[in-house]
Amino acid sequence: MREVPRAGVHGEIARVLYCAESVLDVGPGINPQWYFKPRTHVCVEAHPPYVAQLQASHGHDPRFLFLCGRWQDILPRFPDASIDTATAIDVIEHLEREDGFALLAELMRIVRHQIVISTPLGFYPQHYEPDERDRWGMDGGHWQTHRSGWTPDDMLALDPRWRAVVSPDYHNVDQHDQPLAEPWPAFWGIFTKAVPSHARTLHEERQRGGRLGRFPAPIRDTIRAVRRLLS
Repeated sequence: MREVPRAGVHGEIARVLYCAESVLDVGPGINPQWYFKPRTHVCVEAHPPYVAQLQASHGHDPRFLFLCGRWQDILPRFPDASIDTATAIDVIEHLEREDGFALLAELMRIVRHQIVISTPLGFYPQHYEPDERDRWGMDGGHWQTHRSGWTPDDMLALDPRWRAVVSPDYHNVDQHDQPLAEPWPAFWGIFTKAVPSHARTLHEERQRGGRLGRFPAPIRDTIRAVRRLLS
């Protein structure tokens, strides 16, 4: 486990994540993950208004595929080792712990290479009434309530291949964008299943200004299959 101040944490993450041609982005809300620039970016989002916003902002980009539904219903339809990398950025704290562990297990099954998750360190209180507006002024309060807290040890209990990067001063505003009395820490969990010998980290790729390879056929087949199942 490494500790990195807020200002340097994303640079540190880029040194341990590898380039990916296909990314499964679970629970993006209205903002897709931005670490990777894959050939195909599959977003799984349960709240229809969030999906509508994603389609409005990114629907013109042919790299994106938006699947509207609960991860519990969608992820089991993906074959084993069918996506390069999966992300769940600020997601598992919104789940009960049993569901959070189930999500991580599904992602570990689906990925070929890596998973990256981020979450507050420990339980960070955040509550919305069922009909309360979220921080974007949308009716997503139910989805933004925190239901569990997590530590790097929770990841290690699943598999010793998990690693953590902790930022002790990462969260500095609350759900209403008001300053916190003291910063709240966050951590990133990175699971590495297998990485090809020729793979470059995101940091290396950005340094060299290279481009990613061609989108592989197995992922295209997976996406077609998921579309058929959801139609």
